[in-house]
Amino acid sequence: MTLPAIHTNGVSLDELIALPCFKAIEEVQAITSGYSQSCVKVIDNGQAYFVKKFADGNSSIEQTCRNERLFSVAAGKAGISPRVLYQDARYLVCDYIEGELLSASDLPTEEKLGFALALMTSCHQLDVAIPILDMVAVITELTSALTGSDGAGGRLNGAQQSLIKTLTGTITAGITPGPLFPCHGDINFSNILLTTQPGNSARKIRTKAAWLIDFECCALAEKEFDLAMLIAVNEIPHPKMLALLEQRQLGAFLDHGQYSNKLRLYLAFCYLINALWYLVYQLESGDKQFAPLAQRQFALLDELALVDGSFAELFADFYPENEISC
Repeated sequence: MTLPAIHTNGVSLDELIALPCFKAIEEVQAITSGYSQSCVKVIDNGQAYFVKKFADGNSSIEQTCRNERLFSVAAGKAGISPRVLYQDARYLVCDYIEGELLSASDLPTEEKLGFALALMTSCHQLDVAIPILDMVAVITELTSALTGSDGAGGRLNGAQQSLIKTLTGTITAGITPGPLFPCHGDINFSNILLTTQPGNSARKIRTKAAWLIDFECCALAEKEFDLAMLIAVNEIPHPKMLALLEQRQLGAFLDHGQYSNKLRLYLAFCYLINALWYLVYQLESGDKQFAPLAQRQFALLDELALVDGSFAELFADFYPENEISC
């Protein structure tokens, strides 16, 4: 697993016309909801398609793009993601699904989590050959992005690096590896599309269907990793998630009414990499809206109390003018 690359490669009409899957492009509309890569909606012969242009970069980025293409194809065939019509090293072309992001829906959190858990379970049943999650490598990549190869390219100080190293050791030492499954790696409510479909015409019942998108963070990992990221990135309060897991009889993730130790360790990993990625994005884009997101992830990480010291306090210099509220 490699964290999403932060790029803004444009998609030109000439490039789209050159793709063999299109015959008569009528319209191209930019999609700006994501933080990485370049995406457009293409109308061709009256049909709508979603097109993603992958970022240029090193071998690591190329591997990430390859993993995403493989996972997208498998998920599309399984009916949990839009069908892939065409893919190559630079482009992914899928059916365009008109829907609402689950993050924007007014559904209760419990219902949102129900859709997310169902899609997560379906992901774990896919047959797709992707690399195994390397937690140390992911943390190292993010830490390096915040320090620079010569120690002068970012802002991490010695105390911050030391606390990250201590937590990384605690996480890796405490996890006994178990069975691995294809994991989405970022089941954010913003990565789920909700559509309304006709139901029983006589009773005019309409049903909702959910589609999972954006597989940039996919990896072979334990189920606890996917669940931990679902909890972390959506900032789900522990009592609410515990109640739902008990209701759905997902006892493997629980221990005496609390999260299992393995799930807690994966939660720490997810809170940490989310916070660091937000700081990397802030550093590279100059967009200060990511500082509050990072601080909240650090605060949630501190609540786990896995190591001595406070991440939220130690990283306070990253928060512009301390104008943050949790």
